[in-house]
Amino acid sequence: MIAPPPPAPAEFLPLSTPRRRLHEALRMEALVTAEMEKDGWALVVKAGRKLGGRLVLITAHYTRAQLRVSVYEAASCRLQEIRRACDVDLVALGGAASKRYVNGVLDAYTLDDKADLKMKL
Repeated sequence: MIAPPPPAPAEFLPLSTPRRRLHEALRMEALVTAEMEKDGWALVVKAGRKLGGRLVLITAHYTRAQLRVSVYEAASCRLQEIRRACDVDLVALGGAASKRYVNGVLDAYTLDDKADLKMKL
């Protein structure tokens, strides 16, 4: 029987892989969420969806009529943010209804070929 090849030395391992970039983005977003919760923001949505034909990770925070939506696009490692006024109390609204509201906000946006978040015309 032939022995398996030895593992690759550390200098040949890729420094950045999609899984590592996603893990780092999730870790960074958890730190941001912890800081925002100290300032009174509440996490209302954390989900994945397609935007402009690309898979993105969405996190949305709400406080006193303000909505912050972070969009992380894994293929390009871009983290972008939308801040806007919100006339609905998303915390009182609940999970599924809050997600529908945030998805409605995101339906007005798309990702262009450079993975920039743009409003649809």
